Amino acid sequence: SLGEPFRFGAMLPDLTKIAGVRIDDKAMLPDEVRWGVSLHLRTDEVFHRNPLFRELRRDANSDFEQPLGRGAAMVFGHPGLELLLDGLLISSVDGVQDGFKAVLGWARYNRVAVVAAANKPGQFDAYLEAFVEHGVPMHYTTPVGVANALQRRVAGHPGIAFDEGQAAEAAQLLEK
Repeated sequence: SLGEPFRFGAMLPDLTKIAGVRIDDKAMLPDEVRWGVSLHLRTDEVFHRNPLFRELRRDANSDFEQPLGRGAAMVFGHPGLELLLDGLLISSVDGVQDGFKAVLGWARYNRVAVVAAANKPGQFDAYLEAFVEHGVPMHYTTPVGVANALQRRVAGHPGIAFDEGQAAEAAQLLEK
């Protein structure tokens, strides 16, 4: 069966995006990590075309545009929805938290090849170390946690950044 390297690879496209890096040489990645990356990218292609996801994204963009502005609304309309889904999996599917911890354990000791393939290896290594130390992202299981995570993630990015007060307002909208 495919284990932690595969599951880490399935997380890798999102991790690199969050860390602000890219994998320049995918051939340097272990095979199982590459297979996980491939699964993630193919899953995204299908998921992002799904009519329900597209409808939820449009609704979120519309609901969040007035209090946050168009750019920040798009943050809730795509990554925000995905984080809420991650939180739902983390909180309600047996084995997900243990599986996540196993992946973090693998990443702690086996990330060298992944980091070496990145365009900014030092930056990516520091991000992965912090990610591993943080553990299972339980904050994704609540609207407040998702709103705060997104607020921190987009801080300093013109056109999509929003402040803590807007994050609190967004969390209330997510509760609905």
